[in-house]
Amino acid sequence: MWPWIPLLSWAREPCKTPITCWGLLGEGIEKLARRLLEVDGADEQTWVEQQGLAGYFGSSLKGEAGIDWDDQKQREQWLTQIVGDARRLLSLAEKVKQEHGEQAEAIEADAALLRRLIAQDVEKKSAGGCQVKEGTEKDRIISVHDPEMRHGRKSASKKFNGHKAAVAVDIESQLITGVEVLPGNAGDQEKALELVEQSERVMQAEVQETVGDCAYGGGSTRRAFAEQNRRLTAKVPAINNGECFPRRSLPSI
Repeated sequence: MWPWIPLLSWAREPCKTPITCWGLLGEGIEKLARRLLEVDGADEQTWVEQQGLAGYFGSSLKGEAGIDWDDQKQREQWLTQIVGDARRLLSLAEKVKQEHGEQAEAIEADAALLRRLIAQDVEKKSAGGCQVKEGTEKDRIISVHDPEMRHGRKSASKKFNGHKAAVAVDIESQLITGVEVLPGNAGDQEKALELVEQSERVMQAEVQETVGDCAYGGGSTRRAFAEQNRRLTAKVPAINNGECFPRRSLPSI
């Protein structure tokens, strides 16, 4: 029997700089273009020039834009051009998929990523052209090379970009018994039960009790543990309802 397993989580921040719409789209275009280039087997420089995509293979798409970044009209014109290049490349990808069925799955994965990048960050203007969407799309992809990365929060005021590490530790020996990697926007409690099950497989012993902070004390987590007859000790999270009474304080009818 393994008596105490505390659950912990912390942020992992591989990305320190803001992820711009232009940069993401440029990387998405390059990724899909390289996939199609690999299938075609052509010389890279010749192929990208023929496709009008040489700018996406340089050192910095933003640096080579040659626009006044304080001018909204110029920014939107540049974005419209990028989206046009992306859509043209997506059309080419559809054609290549039909001609190279054995590569269709890999091509579609890169094409789907590029379509999502456009959908999450770009919207059409009523007068024509494109503009960056206001606000941040829920579950926004922030990295082409690691699509599981997300915007996250360490607190109400401190943000980060990356992943969360969720860890189970034996309270007596301090040995790490389970590890899960979560998206940055995931709740700390996600995969809590999986961590306990992983700990039992690793240690080949039954966990008698799991201990966590209030992030693990919500109703859904308690219910999941109770359904498997597992003991969970965690403080009930505070409910913030502004200046109003929380729902649980209202009398039942």
